[in-house]
Amino acid sequence: MEIINLTPHDVDFYKDGKIVKTFKSQGSWRLTEVLNHVGHICDIPITSSEYIKGNAPPYKEGTYYIVSNVIQFAFPERTDLLIPLELVRDDKGNIIGCGSLGYARYQKDLNDERIL
Repeated sequence: MEIINLTPHDVDFYKDGKIVKTFKSQGSWRLTEVLNHVGHICDIPITSSEYIKGNAPPYKEGTYYIVSNVIQFAFPERTDLLIPLELVRDDKGNIIGCGSLGYARYQKDLNDERIL
């Protein structure tokens, strides 16, 4: 098994308050954001964003990729994309690592019909 970190920063894995593994950044996988102006509220522009999936690494048996939440959400069908979970913070509240890697999924609210 191999884990490749495709975020722009190293990811430290903590156990019992200590770093036990660091996944060094091996490049950065980003999506292209396209903004669509959909209206105004109180003279403030309202936009929606869409993400162009870009160049995804191909699925490879036994290989997992650490990615951002946005990328994992853009590829819900892929089980090889992991995000840092159980975030570890310093005394100022800054994220300094994680306690696990895994999956996050949002449940769509089918009753959410926003009209601008």
